[in-house]
Amino acid sequence: MRSAEAKRSWRLNAVGATVAVVSMLIAGFLLVRSKPRIRAESLFVEDARILAELEARGLSFQQVVGPDRLEQIVRTVERDMTEITKGQPPSSPRRPFKPEWLTRGRFELVGVVNRLDRRHFDPSACGEVRLVYRLALENPNRPATRLPMTVNVRIPQPKPDGATECKKIAQRWVGKDELLSLVGKLAPAEIEINYQSIHVPAYRKDMDDSAEYVLRAFEVEGRALHEEGLFNTPSPDVDKRTLLTWVSEHLREIDDGSAVLPKALLARRSVSVSPRGLTRPENRPYSAIVSARDLAELPLDELRLVRTPELLLRRLDESTCAGCHQTRGVAGFHLLGAERNTATFNALAVGHSPHFDAELRWRTADLASAARGEHGEPRPFAAHPDGELGSVCGLVPALSSWSCRDGLVCRDIHRADLGVCARPHAVEPSDPCEDVSLAPNARAEGPTVTASAPDTSCPAPTPGTRSGPFCAPNWLGFTGGVCTERCTKVGERRGNAICAPLPAAGYEAECFNSKQPVEACLRNHLIPVFVASCDGGHPCRADYGCARIPGAPDGVGACVPPYFIFQARVDGPLLDR
Repeated sequence: MRSAEAKRSWRLNAVGATVAVVSMLIAGFLLVRSKPRIRAESLFVEDARILAELEARGLSFQQVVGPDRLEQIVRTVERDMTEITKGQPPSSPRRPFKPEWLTRGRFELVGVVNRLDRRHFDPSACGEVRLVYRLALENPNRPATRLPMTVNVRIPQPKPDGATECKKIAQRWVGKDELLSLVGKLAPAEIEINYQSIHVPAYRKDMDDSAEYVLRAFEVEGRALHEEGLFNTPSPDVDKRTLLTWVSEHLREIDDGSAVLPKALLARRSVSVSPRGLTRPENRPYSAIVSARDLAELPLDELRLVRTPELLLRRLDESTCAGCHQTRGVAGFHLLGAERNTATFNALAVGHSPHFDAELRWRTADLASAARGEHGEPRPFAAHPDGELGSVCGLVPALSSWSCRDGLVCRDIHRADLGVCARPHAVEPSDPCEDVSLAPNARAEGPTVTASAPDTSCPAPTPGTRSGPFCAPNWLGFTGGVCTERCTKVGERRGNAICAPLPAAGYEAECFNSKQPVEACLRNHLIPVFVASCDGGHPCRADYGCARIPGAPDGVGACVPPYFIFQARVDGPLLDR
């Protein structure tokens, strides 16, 4: 059994040239491609053409992860799903992930991410490169479809010999002109998986259209994987006193966003749920163990961000795997990937989440700081509250610093301590028009959902509704309700709105179980309505995804419930599963 130091030395030797390999490959494609979509100073490569060629040059899942490690991932997922579905009758509304997809399908590279910012967690390295792969499935005579599972390969960027900071590594990424020769093999150090284990489609007014996600992490040693703890995610059975002691001794690091929970306290598996982010207690691992009252006596006055016990607890919960992945994500993910085709059906216009967009802005500044040899600003809250339309905001005094700009109100659409910055009345397409409360319930359908009456400015539709605004309700998948209005020409723009074809109630029962292609079946179920438009710089509000639609410009989409995009759910059209 290797010592921790020996393992570390082996990893650094094995991956010493990783950043050079990735940088060299990317730079090569930059020379021959016109205007590739390289985001935020090479912090993020999302261009599908470049990613496909990177796969061909040595970064394919088969070459980086390989069959032996995939076999161990498959065994882990099979164990998880056996446990999760134990005793579940075939008639259950809880639709499960099928482990067989892991061997039937293939994994596509959907992102190369420079995480130099993770140097704040480990001063001995310059962060890491992340290769993100997503599961895709092909079926006879059908278009390929991606599925809700990602594999994140983490590859350290070791500091140059004798260096005490990361200036040279940062400059290499910024400039793309100092490239080293390929030395040795590309070898991952850690692998993380995130997959949608269960989807529950709403079919009653007291339900949410909801899903559960399993997150796991593995340490890589040769061709083997060993389960390890999830970063900063406390085990549910951790000793409360021990956890509180650690918090009290690391307040500065927690405030700065650089704290690292000891491995002995970490959970091996986390299950998160959507929608509604951290208003759901399942997504708040720290809050399940400690309360704001437990933190009330800590000296918070001199800290920059976590100046109340409630903000401290929020900071801790957001730092966990479940908390981060469910903060302004898209169907439990932050990177689903740009499409590799021009399809407008079951396709994303933007392949990453609003949280990821906000993170890139901070990481750009952090990369510039590293290139100057500086530490940089503290990591913001994962929610990135900015007071703009769709931002989270505080509804209790302890969270009052998260306020909305003039002209907006903090709307309590979740009946919780945090709301959403919204217009005072629902009048524009995609404005929330219902407020919803959840009550715990052990039933298969999940919590009991109670929605308020829709806003009088955007009333419930009636059988005769043909014009004027109406509220598309929460129980049909529109979290918090969506104010909308009928339109006639798909792709038509009206201010910040766009005409999108959305499926009507009941489409799943017919179209998901039909041997007819889902596109043909859905023609009888689509209703064109105005919703908010979106693009890379204008994200949707939380719990919505940016979908491609016919007639929209390249990169522009419509904000729709993420599970209306069938590649974001495990249950789907019969011919495609």
